[in-house]
Amino acid sequence: MAVELGYFTFAVPDTKKGARFFGDLFGWRFHDAPAGHAKTYRHINNIELAGGLVNRDDAMPLRPYFRVDDIQIAVSKVRALGGSSDEPSQSSSGWSCLARDDQGVPFGLWQPAPGF
Repeated sequence: MAVELGYFTFAVPDTKKGARFFGDLFGWRFHDAPAGHAKTYRHINNIELAGGLVNRDDAMPLRPYFRVDDIQIAVSKVRALGGSSDEPSQSSSGWSCLARDDQGVPFGLWQPAPGF
């Protein structure tokens, strides 16, 4: 299975403030949030690697999502290797889930939708 970093999320307490700060700092531009997600997610639209700001307060502010060809196979492999995985969920960008290695280190898996 060929795997590469597919996208990332960066947790901030307030996505509007985060978009203003990181936009001014790095020159990032953001898509308007999808309907119903105005306060929880802002996608960065002018960088090579897909990424976004999420409204989340946790111990892992930067979360990598690894791009996989088949998320069900990847989830099965994580579990077979002694790790754990949430059930994948679908969004407009494809299927994704949070997983943990056999030591509990969190990371994401992402099977992109066509065109991503």
